[in-house]
Amino acid sequence: MIMNRKIVTCALLMMLPLTAHGEDMGLYVGGSVGTASLAINGNYFDDDIGDINLDSSTNSWKGYAGIQFLPFISIEGGYTRFGDIRDTTPATEARLKADTLALFARGTLPLGPLQVFAKGGYHFYDAEAAVRTLQSDERLGFSDSGAELAFGAGAGIELGAFTLRAEYEIFLVDNFDDLTMASIGVSYSF
Repeated sequence: MIMNRKIVTCALLMMLPLTAHGEDMGLYVGGSVGTASLAINGNYFDDDIGDINLDSSTNSWKGYAGIQFLPFISIEGGYTRFGDIRDTTPATEARLKADTLALFARGTLPLGPLQVFAKGGYHFYDAEAAVRTLQSDERLGFSDSGAELAFGAGAGIELGAFTLRAEYEIFLVDNFDDLTMASIGVSYSF
């Protein structure tokens, strides 16, 4: 009987970190830096502007804030600056850039100090692609804004009020083949 109580007590004490981390509720803010991949549909521009390649990676950053209002559910919003990519050929100069405001519902599975999360929502983007022919100074391109779906997944390690966080996000945008971001950062919970 005493042995069973010790086993139950030990099991409950081992589960305490799991429940404690799952019940942290309140506001949090954070920031991340990373690498964004941007790529535009290859057939968007006319074939007569030269051999341009607007498919590359660049440095990016984001800031975000959220509220954990249930033990495993939070709402998170943020701004992401994807940076811009450029390509120059003897006949053309090309540039592609994008940024977005996003709103996500985020589900978190706390495993002690480790958190695993997935999120989904919408983002409100501004995207611009431009190509200039150097000989005739002809300009082609588009400037677009809209709202599309966005998804992400990641993991974090809690260190007191701070959480070190790594994640991967996918942002859908018309006329883009790729708009994704891999990042690392830190958040602070109030």
